[in-house]
Amino acid sequence: MDDHQLIPEITPQSRAWTCKVTIIEKLNTRDSFQTPGKKYKALIMQDTAGNKVKGMTYNEDILVIDERLQLHETYLISNAKVSPITNSFGFPDDNYRYLQVDNDPRL
Repeated sequence: MDDHQLIPEITPQSRAWTCKVTIIEKLNTRDSFQTPGKKYKALIMQDTAGNKVKGMTYNEDILVIDERLQLHETYLISNAKVSPITNSFGFPDDNYRYLQVDNDPRL
């Protein structure tokens, strides 16, 4: 038995967590409207129970994460920064209101 958390169990206050997810969608890299010169790319991930979360990568981390996390592959994601999501990002799952920022090239 594994001790991985499901997406709804992870909050901004969570520490030392691991979630098993499959990359189900990679969105195109976009320019930030709020910060000129800043780029971002979203990944939609799904856990083993079907819950979804949007993971964001920024600037120079986009290429590294994009090469390491392949579409339809399964990964263990641990301790990424988790923030409350704002309406401008959209919700990949109505039951989940947080956003993972996957900006660690060691993933």
